[in-house]
Amino acid sequence: MELNRRRATPCKECRKQRRKCVWQTNSKICDRCYRLDRKCLSICDSVDTNSESSSSEQEEKPMPNDKKLEEMYEQVIQLEKSIKDLELELNQKKSKEAYMSPVSLLSESDFEDDTFSVQSNQLQLFDKQIVSSNPSNSSSRLPQYEWTLGMVNGRLQLLSEIHDYDELLMYMSASLRYLSPFGASFHTTSILFQTKTQNSFMPRMLKLMSSATPTKNRKPVVPIGLAPNPRTTIDILVNSFFHCINQYLPLIHEPSFREYYKKLVDPLSSPMTTAICASMCSSQCGHLNLPYKLKRDMSEYFYQISKDSLGDIFDDPNRRLETVVTTNLLADFLLNMMRPREARNLLSISLLICQDLASYYNSPERTLMETALYNRHYNASNILCRVVTYIIERRVNKKRFMPVPLYPLPGESLKTVAYLDVFNRILRWNNHPCVLHFLDQVRLVEMGHVGELNIEHILEFERIVSLWWKELPEELKMCDDPFGHDVEKLVQENKVELQIMLITFYHIFLFEVYSCLVQPKFVSSNPTDDSNQNIKKLIQERAVSFLLKSANFLVEASKQIRKQSFLCFFTSEFIFRIVDTLSMLTEISKPSATLEAKRILRKSLKQLYDYTDICHDIKEVPRKPFNLLSDESDENIIQLYDSFSNPRLVLMYDLITSITKESGLTRED
Repeated sequence: MELNRRRATPCKECRKQRRKCVWQTNSKICDRCYRLDRKCLSICDSVDTNSESSSSEQEEKPMPNDKKLEEMYEQVIQLEKSIKDLELELNQKKSKEAYMSPVSLLSESDFEDDTFSVQSNQLQLFDKQIVSSNPSNSSSRLPQYEWTLGMVNGRLQLLSEIHDYDELLMYMSASLRYLSPFGASFHTTSILFQTKTQNSFMPRMLKLMSSATPTKNRKPVVPIGLAPNPRTTIDILVNSFFHCINQYLPLIHEPSFREYYKKLVDPLSSPMTTAICASMCSSQCGHLNLPYKLKRDMSEYFYQISKDSLGDIFDDPNRRLETVVTTNLLADFLLNMMRPREARNLLSISLLICQDLASYYNSPERTLMETALYNRHYNASNILCRVVTYIIERRVNKKRFMPVPLYPLPGESLKTVAYLDVFNRILRWNNHPCVLHFLDQVRLVEMGHVGELNIEHILEFERIVSLWWKELPEELKMCDDPFGHDVEKLVQENKVELQIMLITFYHIFLFEVYSCLVQPKFVSSNPTDDSNQNIKKLIQERAVSFLLKSANFLVEASKQIRKQSFLCFFTSEFIFRIVDTLSMLTEISKPSATLEAKRILRKSLKQLYDYTDICHDIKEVPRKPFNLLSDESDENIIQLYDSFSNPRLVLMYDLITSITKESGLTRED
């Protein structure tokens, strides 16, 4: 009778967590408590315990008739409220001062004090004029310019011609523009930017990925190549993860995980381990010499196992951080599989847990290990969630998140420590109000919408990114001028991995930005205004010049990264974007720029085709050709890529191939 009563009524633990309580015949403990090593108590057995705990809780609270304790309790509450108000006021003051002095946003002190967050009032301040307090302190070595202003149709207008971009910079910094009503035009005159066509690479890629629908839950099927001893294969995948990915993107503390992994009797019972395996099987790592079909089957198998295991730990208060780590790894797998909606479902849980853990992991009694790992995954969860929103909804997420600093941990390699330092610098840079506003508009252009900036935005952005590079430590910089005439030669001769990777990232970032600025259009009551047309021409010429220079460098950097075996999962993916942008430049640039764009484009295509030699999906899998540039059956197209180990990469390759063929371009023989 006792066993029947327990089977009918869930135990205390399962009832508390609202989980199904399953009992085996003649067992004294339910399956879930046995698996999680919990004490299994029936509701009746726990009555006395509950009554004791409730009575102790009542003793801890101040009694209503104890006036002295009540008064002290109220005082503590008021003090806590006052401290929070003071902290908020101090942060707002620091944020305002940081905006008025952009250099301070890039300093070490701001990062250490966690004052590099973005407040909404900073973006509002952006449209106000900032008057130079000392305009006369200009260098005597700078060229001197004179400009003629006149009244045209009742408006003050620049009559002189601005001959180059340097002169435009000088004109922008002249004190006259702050003393006259003409200066406001730099803030109020908007410039629109838009891609040439909706069939450009990024808009089309986003449209295809956003059309993917969540797949039905699949029953895990053990791949033939994984049985009968899965541990050997899992060992290979785990070792590859820490060698090829984690030392550059340290999501997991390797020494701690290795110790934990050795104690696992069955690695398939660990959701974090199976998530690592799923992520690795869908990665571009060239060290996994496995058949593409086996990689695809194993990645789906490990994903299903890990996802099922999450159901047992996501509500466990002692394993919440493990849940977040596992979720971020699975989100990476799902993005490679072009299943962004499934990724969003998991990341929603991850973000809620991060919010719940914030006060716990930021408390003084927490260890460095706990705080460091939480900070890494708090940033990762927020960034991944923004990527997923960008793909699915094709909109810019206006809600800002405050990045937290990334700390190195004992036992991590010097390479990992160096990359963490670089990531901290990038987070500070990307969190500058001007950069945030600028990137929002760039993302709109990437999605096929219209971006809107003014001249002040563009010049301030250039000043900030230039200052960021200038203030880097010497050991991180390959050269003082990242766009110098000899930068291609320097990257060929350089052997310092971190220097090559940092300048490559810098060029990739700015290449993506300037690729959205090549077709400016003024919003003006007089579209034939000569001064506006002149400035528009200068902006376009500068963007084209930069893109050609940067594209040439990135092709050489890609060769060096591959030659030196840096970041096998990174290799040449950015070449896709270069090919698309250069294809556009061949149609809108001057003849001289068009010839240079075609020359670099052929080099880029050759580099891209050489890269496919290590991608089994692209080279070995037969697939039926179809028109990726049409709007028909986007959802069906996505399903056709489901059999590849990395569908996203293969789709990018096929899409860029379709674009270049439509333009009549071929690689260099």
